[in-house]
Amino acid sequence: EDTLALEVFEANKQVAREVFPSDLFTYIQASIVSLSCPDDAFEILERLIDQMVPKLKAAQAATKSSSAARPSTTSIRPTTTARILASTLAEAKQEMNMLLKTFIPILMLQAKLLWDMKEYSKTEQLLLEHSDYCAADNDWNLNLGHALFAQGNDKLEESIPYYEHVINQWAEEGKLLKAPAVAVANLCVAYIMAGRNESAEIILKAVENDEDKDSSFQINDDAKTSYHSCLVNLVIGTLYCEKGNYEFGIRCICKSLPPGFLCSHDVWDFIKRCLLSLATKISKLMIVIENDVTCDLIDFLSEIEIHCNGSLEIVAGEARQLKILFHSLKGC
Repeated sequence: EDTLALEVFEANKQVAREVFPSDLFTYIQASIVSLSCPDDAFEILERLIDQMVPKLKAAQAATKSSSAARPSTTSIRPTTTARILASTLAEAKQEMNMLLKTFIPILMLQAKLLWDMKEYSKTEQLLLEHSDYCAADNDWNLNLGHALFAQGNDKLEESIPYYEHVINQWAEEGKLLKAPAVAVANLCVAYIMAGRNESAEIILKAVENDEDKDSSFQINDDAKTSYHSCLVNLVIGTLYCEKGNYEFGIRCICKSLPPGFLCSHDVWDFIKRCLLSLATKISKLMIVIENDVTCDLIDFLSEIEIHCNGSLEIVAGEARQLKILFHSLKGC
């Protein structure tokens, strides 16, 4: 498919050049080239960004200048000068917004090329280079948060304000369930790692409350299921298992999938790694788990086996094997 896309684009390049604006044509070209040669695509995008940055700086300067010149006080009948200044400011803001609307997707594609190569530090540096005019953009904040979070350690705490920028806007509008689920989960993990457990609990409770109140998110309606609390509990559970607090981590994981939830392969991989690690430590007598936790875990695995049987045979089979394993490790 990648080769086909490149061949079709090359065969119709002249037509595309005539139909699309130059910046859109270059963006599409870079997108297709990135499929086979990411380095070439990065250079194409770099040249395009170099062309756009002076325009952004000029528009930003015009906006600041117009804003500074505008009178600080308002009157019922503004003067002609005030009306002209207000109009100039509105035009400057509109120009800035139009430029950002074009610039942000280009920058995000360039950042994605670095991300795909696992160059998370370089992704961070690239995004920060353009913080002067992108700092208010949700996509910029979200992806910078991801770049910092992926680096772990001290960078986890640094990701917090960028995730908060995105999530707080949705929370203030009462639409937390529309915020990216992965951002909600990552923010909770960052809070925990920074010792701010109460902040993580507040978000998790807010998500659960919103899911309970919002009738459009029902477990029985696959098209409208909210995965926010599921993902948050799963990520937090995984984190605590990695830190060695298996009992709390396993409880979170068991809580992450509501009854009747169809467990995907990706979600199952997260769960399976934690359970295999737990089984290894129990078998080596490194830890002891309370009997009720093991019972809950076996019931959880039974649910996965039942609901994945037929549609996700591999997941159902592995859940059954793990259930047998934990039965043998500790009676229930």
